[in-house]
Amino acid sequence: METFEIVLICVFGACVIGVLIGIYLMCRRKKGGSNSRSYRKQKEEYANQLCAGLDGEGVYALAQKYKEGEGVERDIILSEELVKKSAELGYAKAQYDEGCRHDYFENDVAIKWFEKAAAQGYEDAIIKLGDIYNFGRDGALGDPVIKEDPEKALKYYLPIAEKGNVEVMKLVSLVYTLAYDDDENALKWRAKAAEATGKLEDIKEVAENYSMNDDFENSVIWYKKAAELGDIEALYNIGIEYERMDDSDPAEVTYWFEKAIAAGYTEAEVTVAFRCLSGETYKKDENKAFKLFSKHAELGDDMALYGLGLCYRRGAGVSKDDKKAFEYFEKANNFCSRPLLAKCYLEGVGVEKNEQKGFEILAEENKDDHGGLEVLYLLGECYFFGKGAESDKQKAKELWKKCAEYDDEDSIAALDKYFGITVNND
Repeated sequence: METFEIVLICVFGACVIGVLIGIYLMCRRKKGGSNSRSYRKQKEEYANQLCAGLDGEGVYALAQKYKEGEGVERDIILSEELVKKSAELGYAKAQYDEGCRHDYFENDVAIKWFEKAAAQGYEDAIIKLGDIYNFGRDGALGDPVIKEDPEKALKYYLPIAEKGNVEVMKLVSLVYTLAYDDDENALKWRAKAAEATGKLEDIKEVAENYSMNDDFENSVIWYKKAAELGDIEALYNIGIEYERMDDSDPAEVTYWFEKAIAAGYTEAEVTVAFRCLSGETYKKDENKAFKLFSKHAELGDDMALYGLGLCYRRGAGVSKDDKKAFEYFEKANNFCSRPLLAKCYLEGVGVEKNEQKGFEILAEENKDDHGGLEVLYLLGECYFFGKGAESDKQKAKELWKKCAEYDDEDSIAALDKYFGITVNND
């Protein structure tokens, strides 16, 4: 027998078996299978008999017995019918369960049951209604679509949040953030939730959010809470926040940096090294900067490696050595060192001149337009002078204009010198 004939017989046999199975299932359904309407009707009638003389809570308890098979034969369909009866008798937990059974499939029915339970103060139902209007519901099988409605979501969420429900507090914060772009209220509720949990990760998140909003006073308060819970990085962050304040007090900044170092947060020493190199906050001390960078470079810290590159490039705390500067920029290989690495290739400093290589590094750093100001400025130079790329003065102008918006002095000067464009950001 040929292969084709064997395949044909197999396909025919499979079809016959499929038809027989279909006939069997249809017959089973007609005889009252578990999915048939008549079977459901039987269970409903039996549920009515079982409910006689019971209140909603009693019926619900009976439903749970059939659901779990406790002292009776397990029967999920009968359990569902009993829950429905309990809901109709006004038992809030059953009304909530009925809502959950219909949620996503019969949204209008689900909302009806959730609202009945919510009217009795059943918190899970109130939260569920908030969820429905916060996230919306897609219409399934022709069911009505429930559109997102942040105002309604807050109507249900806020009373529960005010009672101290942490998860709902976070949902309220989410609504204010996404629907209203209201950072103040969003952060207020996130802070309330953090206070309620007392968890370090929640407290740090609040501190970080205040920091991102440039609310240094509150960020310090929350970083101090984190520090009290033993987070040594928070000690360092307190110093950073004090440093960012308009009326920055160097003594306050150094106090927290040194406290972080004493607690074991050695990364703070690298920051101190940069401050000693620049003379900001700390007294300028290039020798100290070089020693601290060397100490942490040996441990593989990429910012320390970058710092050593700067020291060798400038001759700060060590003899000037362009070759070593290039080597350390290459080892660091981070967002700070790569623009300088590119510049070394473009100018042939510490390495053989290779404009193509320099341009490629800059282009990679600006992938998806995420390059920093130094990257954009240098790319502008590449395009203007045709270094490693085809000359494109229009592109150079666009890049320098983007930098000039952030008061980049080199770009402002380039726009004035090469295009006669005066930038005034006042």
